Amino acid sequence: MSLDLDGIKDLTQLGQYLKNIREERNISIEEIHKETKIRKRYLTAIEEGNFSAIPGGDVYVRGFLRNYSISVGIQASAVIELYDKLKSTHKEEKNLPMFSNTDSVQIDVFSSKFYSFFERNYKRVAAIILTGLLLVVLIMSIRALIDKSIQGNMESQPETPTTQATAPELQDDYQVENIPIDDNKSVMVEIVEDTAHNTIFIIDDEQIEVTMDDIIDRCWISVQKDGQFDFEGILNPGDAKTWEAKDAINMRIGNPPAVNLIVNGNDLGRPRAGARDFIFKKRT
Repeated sequence: MSLDLDGIKDLTQLGQYLKNIREERNISIEEIHKETKIRKRYLTAIEEGNFSAIPGGDVYVRGFLRNYSISVGIQASAVIELYDKLKSTHKEEKNLPMFSNTDSVQIDVFSSKFYSFFERNYKRVAAIILTGLLLVVLIMSIRALIDKSIQGNMESQPETPTTQATAPELQDDYQVENIPIDDNKSVMVEIVEDTAHNTIFIIDDEQIEVTMDDIIDRCWISVQKDGQFDFEGILNPGDAKTWEAKDAINMRIGNPPAVNLIVNGNDLGRPRAGARDFIFKKRT
């Protein structure tokens, strides 16, 4: 007998609920694996409520829950909504203070002992603190003198002419702000933000075109064009896909290094790792 979805209180019960549904409908782990291509150890982790064992964070967990739910014939959106609710509750509980009355007594005793020790040894403590401050000041002064000496040596050296490199230098991902397409047209692709949450591009062109090609690994992606939902799914090795929009394209990419990005004809290569939002906007 499966649990009632409304009665589930934690992630472990959610996993048990999914397992009960699967067993009641005589569906094996192997069958779900063949249909969804999700590894069996991750399917087992889902049924055990051990979602932290799934790599890629919540983006991949939601994708796996969606595919699992569809395979066993239940509403995927309700399962994902419950997962988000339980995950949020779990984080709040982890952040609650863990002090009991006994802890409070122990803290009071410790504070009393510390104050008594400080009263007896305040001169020694003050001397230690003062010595530490003097050492910090001394180290900072020495470092300032060294930096000034290095700067003076650099300024005294004669300038040497630079020559054009015969081959392009290797650069970190997305450090080039203006990338020419050809001799007749040049489109500026400028990065204005690159954090753990967002990578934002500004494009100087009449429209925006983003292509993903040379895909080397499975990658979940969700796409909005000009504020409207357009696509959500998994791209597989060998796939290629292009989106065009008038003003903006917003993408959530679960496995960025798996794809090669081309923006308005500019090959930007493979982004650094870390699931996040990629935002492409026309300069206004």
